[in-house]
Amino acid sequence: MFSRTVIVSASNASHHAKLLDDLAKVRYRLFVETLQWTLPLAKHGRDLDQFDDERATYVVVVDLQGNIRAAVRLHDTTGPTLLTTVYKHLVAGEVPQSSWIWEGTRMLVHPDLPPADSAIAFGELLSACVSYGLSKGIECWVSVSDPTLERALRRAGAATRRLGPVIEVEAGVKALALTLDCDVATLQRIETGLQRLRASRAGNHQLVA
Repeated sequence: MFSRTVIVSASNASHHAKLLDDLAKVRYRLFVETLQWTLPLAKHGRDLDQFDDERATYVVVVDLQGNIRAAVRLHDTTGPTLLTTVYKHLVAGEVPQSSWIWEGTRMLVHPDLPPADSAIAFGELLSACVSYGLSKGIECWVSVSDPTLERALRRAGAATRRLGPVIEVEAGVKALALTLDCDVATLQRIETGLQRLRASRAGNHQLVA
């Protein structure tokens, strides 16, 4: 499966309006319809909230036709974030905030991808995030996660640490706060895992902005 990564921020968002709209639809389908999250601002088949603002950066893995395979929303933590405003009770102590700490939210893999492709798309997304982070001087990510995603991150090669306990944030929905290292060693582990996943198929992955 051929894929590429698109980095969308305020500086180029106008050139990627369709991609951002498609992403909002995929988010709604996954988080609202499938996972049944309570998201008051999600409506008209799109998941958008107060953090889809001019500070947001989106890392989106797409196929050669531009179809979304995986994505995540990023924010620097010098301003308001999901952890500092909505889920700070997930952190035991102070929520990490710094110009070199960024938050990742709404991480997803397209629900229509078969399992093998899902694993590759997830690895590509993590690789792109760490590569982007290294280019920006980011040393650490923080994220609101859940136990299933935590396990997937570790399997893919990410070094994660919990910032607090697992808490049931709504009926049947458990969440926790994590940190993830953003360093060369992490990138190497993720890439090694990707090589194994791609061993039986050809792949080509580009990073574009």
